[in-house]
Amino acid sequence: MLFFSELKRRNLVRIGIAYVFVGWLLAQVAEFITENFGAPDWILKVFVVFLILGLPLALLFAWFFKLTPEGLKFEEYVDKEESIATQTNRKLDLIIIIMMAIVLMSIVADKFISNPVTPTETIPIDPP
Repeated sequence: MLFFSELKRRNLVRIGIAYVFVGWLLAQVAEFITENFGAPDWILKVFVVFLILGLPLALLFAWFFKLTPEGLKFEEYVDKEESIATQTNRKLDLIIIIMMAIVLMSIVADKFISNPVTPTETIPIDPP
């Protein structure tokens, strides 16, 4: 249980969730750009691989560093009074909520707006 409380204290769960949503949005934008400019398929694949490899790096960065009013500092050198964890928590929560809304709107737009439901079978009407 101590490990999970430490993850929560260092905001690793929030940072991981925010990274996944931001990465998904960046991948969607990259897909749109590569399709419209006729870029080779491998460019998007490499970009997604870099996004995936960036998650552990972002989590390691969040584990070792803490945000203070003076900037980033190593976790072990920060007093609890210097920490601005509550403001950081609120900002991360806001980022997560905004990104979730963007993802939801994107899915709804893709499902209902760009691909409207069309009848698959037509019934011939015989004239009287």
